[in-house]
Amino acid sequence: MKHRSPGNKSFRKIEYVYIILCIIFFLAGSFLLKELYLINGTAELSGFRISSYTLRGIIMQLQMLISVYLTLRERKTGFFAALVLNIYSFFSLMIFFIKYMSTEPFPGFLYYFGVILIISLINNYKRKKDDYLKEIETQSRILEEAEKKLHHMAFYDSLTHLPNRDLFMDRLEHAIYKAKRTATLIGVMFIDLDTFKTVNDILGHTAGDQLLKHVADRLTSILRKSDTVSRFG
Repeated sequence: MKHRSPGNKSFRKIEYVYIILCIIFFLAGSFLLKELYLINGTAELSGFRISSYTLRGIIMQLQMLISVYLTLRERKTGFFAALVLNIYSFFSLMIFFIKYMSTEPFPGFLYYFGVILIISLINNYKRKKDDYLKEIETQSRILEEAEKKLHHMAFYDSLTHLPNRDLFMDRLEHAIYKAKRTATLIGVMFIDLDTFKTVNDILGHTAGDQLLKHVADRLTSILRKSDTVSRFG
């Protein structure tokens, strides 16, 4: 279950407010369009005489902008709202055509069908973009994990997971330089397990591996984190 912070909840509330406002403006435009389809001629607006065809075109363009905005800005919920609104407007014109047997809605049929096609293409593009981003993130995570594994294989012993000879020599070189610069001493201790071959011969290599792991754990547990325990063999 994903954890949702209070900030995410507030963001979702704001998002739904935007969607509701867009729906209100879209439906208001649809109701106004129905009235304009019954008007043939011009309408007077603030002293200007504007053709009903012009007003219809302006309202439909605003509806298209609302649909594109919902699809681009408000994720899947916005696309679904825009799709339902345009389908509603399409069938509203169809009802108008059946009721009044008028050819006025024909351009509207093509318009809303085109808007539905446009927002569907936009949503499909967004979905593919999200899939590509997820794939890139997955590949990046795989490469990062592979890099960590390669680094571990190059500088750590595969059995005991202790630093190998190369990493030990690199750390020793840095420790020597630091000791010279600060006029301090460092300690290096080489430990060998006597008769270890006998353990492998009598108890087997599995028991020998377990012994090496046990020794590595014991040495690591009694030393400081700044010290290095390495396996040369």
